[in-house]
Amino acid sequence: MSSLTEDHVSQHPSSQYQPNILILTPGPDLPTFISALTDVGLSRLPPASIASSLRLPSYHGTISEHKVLLEYCRAITKQMIQTTLMQTVSTPILFHPDLNSRNIFVSEEDPTVLTAILDWQSSAIQPAFWYADSTPDFARKEEVEVVAKDDRQGEAGDQGQEQKQKQDQSEYTPSSTLRAEEAFDHLIHSHLPRAMLIPLTMDEAYLRPFTYGHRSWLHGAAPFREELIQTSRRWGELGFSTVGPCAYPMPSREEYAAHWEKYKEFEARHTMKMEMQRILGVESGGWVWADMYDVTNQAQKEWFEEAIKGAVGERGERVWVSEDGERLTEAEIRDTWPFDLED
Repeated sequence: MSSLTEDHVSQHPSSQYQPNILILTPGPDLPTFISALTDVGLSRLPPASIASSLRLPSYHGTISEHKVLLEYCRAITKQMIQTTLMQTVSTPILFHPDLNSRNIFVSEEDPTVLTAILDWQSSAIQPAFWYADSTPDFARKEEVEVVAKDDRQGEAGDQGQEQKQKQDQSEYTPSSTLRAEEAFDHLIHSHLPRAMLIPLTMDEAYLRPFTYGHRSWLHGAAPFREELIQTSRRWGELGFSTVGPCAYPMPSREEYAAHWEKYKEFEARHTMKMEMQRILGVESGGWVWADMYDVTNQAQKEWFEEAIKGAVGERGERVWVSEDGERLTEAEIRDTWPFDLED
């Protein structure tokens, strides 16, 4: 399990196997770059001896399943990049992919003066569509605050009440956030090349086979398979029939039913993680400000207890039920929880 530390809160990955991070550049041409994405996905598959020792959810899939899906992904993306649209949005761009507020420093005397930008290690020259969903935290509409449920007497209780009040106030988006969003929108439309603007308005279905394949082992086979199925289903609608039929065949009714059961489990676990991220104010990378460590750690413990209480399932087991009706048993909650649990 990932740990909650003084410096940051690490999110729990889909497995305990964490290979080295690989940074890609477009190389001599787009087909080479696209093929390399599949190679990255394959390189992240653990050795069979390690995979057999991991306790993975049913939706995660076997190494063999991932290999088959990744090769289908290679074939599909090679087809997709033959279209004019995908070539238009594949202009190589040098970009900083993590321009969030924690990486931007300004002058104490004049906050309009930029003094430093950190964390350039992930920057690379990649196709413009790679950054289509990159929006810095300061330009997002949603304002997130840590919610501590602790209302007991004493310092911890006071902290909990203070954070609870902040959460109530955050139901209304501050005008400063709206101004930041509008300013960012104006900035990108005024200064970014056209090749980077088109992906911002594109249907996500065009991009998901490219952006999910190399992370298949992190997220699991079921969500990856669902992306390929949806791409295949909408192949003609998206305009890819000009390059031939989709390389990924649509599953039979029985095959899809079996897949859907596993995908629902993934959705339930993913929903719970996202709810915890929103409630605790933890960013997608797992970061939390150091001075918020104590209240965040206290809050995650209390929310775990609350989740475990939950409802009672048909077999008498305790379950967690999301707002959308997705369910997890107590054992699944423990396996999914993004922070270390005390024995």
